[in-house]
Amino acid sequence: MLQIADRRFQLLTPFSGLGVRLAPNALDWKQQIWWLNTCWMPEDDDRAHPPWRGPEMWRLGLMQIMDLRLSHWHELERFEVPEDDLGVLSMGGSVQNIAHYGSGNQPALGFALHTFRFTGRVGYGFILEMAGEVLPQKEPGEEDLCGDFSLRVEIPFHQVEVAVPLNAADPLAAAVGIARREIGLSAHARHDVSRFDPTVPVWKPVENSHHTVLLETPWRE
Repeated sequence: MLQIADRRFQLLTPFSGLGVRLAPNALDWKQQIWWLNTCWMPEDDDRAHPPWRGPEMWRLGLMQIMDLRLSHWHELERFEVPEDDLGVLSMGGSVQNIAHYGSGNQPALGFALHTFRFTGRVGYGFILEMAGEVLPQKEPGEEDLCGDFSLRVEIPFHQVEVAVPLNAADPLAAAVGIARREIGLSAHARHDVSRFDPTVPVWKPVENSHHTVLLETPWRE
């Protein structure tokens, strides 16, 4: 459950999860980039957001969990961000009502973190605890959501994105091997392979010229 001020929200598990991008040939800090995406709906008894204000689906996410580098994905279950690093971590986070995404009337809100830690694991699900403050807009409005927040919820580790070198004869097999070697992922349920297209311009060609393979973990099983 997520609580912000006096409002409570329930996790939409199919749209939420932890993911990582693996690029073993990249610069050191880019070799593993872990991120968090969670989506929430208000509880049924919520009366703080009248229907005339429009629909709600709130996304709370982190673009990158700073300085997280694992030799095995199981290690995430006891990971905690030190207090001194919470300010840096907060800069990559936001809360937004994505039911209005693109409409411009519900900009993303920032937050300040007081705690961020994982306290256990059940299969591919990790117990996440966060607390902090959702910061108000610079020009607060009646649709603004802000105040102290806390959550404790099980989040699935659901996706691995692998940057596969162009000389790989079989990008999928190479991605599976990289995921096994880098984070100990021994199985996947689904995959998607996007081969590099040399006709499409890329920024920083040396760094960004690769095949991209998405591996979904067996978290649904």
